[in-house]
Amino acid sequence: MSPDLPEEAPQKKGDVVEKAFSRGARPPDERRTRPARSSERSHLADKRIGEILVENGAMKEHDIARVLDFAKSKRLPFGEAAVKLRLISREERSLAVAAQFDYPYLRKGERGYSKSLVAAFDPFSRKGEAVRQLCNQMLMHRTDLRHWLVGIFSANDSEASSYTASNLAVSLSQIGYQTLLVDGNLTDGRQHDIFNVHNTTGLSSLLVGRSDIDSTILRLPAFRGLSLLPSGGMPPNAADLLSRWECQEAMSRMRLLYDVVIVDAPPSSGAGSEAMARVCDAAMLVMRCNRTHLAEAQATIASIRSSGTELIGSALVAL
Repeated sequence: MSPDLPEEAPQKKGDVVEKAFSRGARPPDERRTRPARSSERSHLADKRIGEILVENGAMKEHDIARVLDFAKSKRLPFGEAAVKLRLISREERSLAVAAQFDYPYLRKGERGYSKSLVAAFDPFSRKGEAVRQLCNQMLMHRTDLRHWLVGIFSANDSEASSYTASNLAVSLSQIGYQTLLVDGNLTDGRQHDIFNVHNTTGLSSLLVGRSDIDSTILRLPAFRGLSLLPSGGMPPNAADLLSRWECQEAMSRMRLLYDVVIVDAPPSSGAGSEAMARVCDAAMLVMRCNRTHLAEAQATIASIRSSGTELIGSALVAL
């Protein structure tokens, strides 16, 4: 489904594209020392649609003049003219228009990311729209979004919380928030698989002093404002690690570095759920359709509230 976006900016003859984009390349396992500023714009946002299409590898530079002539003769926007000439697909046009309006999303399967990232691959589908609505509802709970740490909790289904946490983090970064996604499920971490990164170091190694924040957090280059802290190696004492003062100290520092920190928390039936709830500013409960029982959801809500953490809402997901 093509996004309902404004038409692209007009293309002028003679625009030059300096470099081509290597399609399908795996992103570098890039460590970062400081988070990118949330006000930073994508370099594509200031380019014309023809330049974006060439840089993305969707069209050749020598085709620009041909498209311009056809667009002028038919009184069509540049992108629509390129589609009618069968030089690009409608999906490629939509990707380029989204880049112009500084709303980045990806081709399906790009960078080896999981297809569960609907916010990244298909943000204007029914599921993508649901994620964006959930994101907007979450934002309504706080007028000043700086330095907010939100935990995504489930009763007994870590797949549901991982799905929700990853998509919320992508959605927040798309609308300009400097976002960190933390995989706090030390016994069943999933975010490294979702984002196709290594999990040799992460939160577990950070909590025992084997690594530091600056060297452990990964910048995800597909989204200028999104970073990831994987779970790291599975420890034998996950609940103890999350209960240590080092966990609270690490979370406090990450809270100061980012606009929003989204934590994929352990399920309430898992190790360290209550300890993680205590370090979060707010919590969201995720229930899975036909999987989560009412009694389990009520017990999770009671556990979150007993920790003193604000419960800002719940979501029902079908996976």
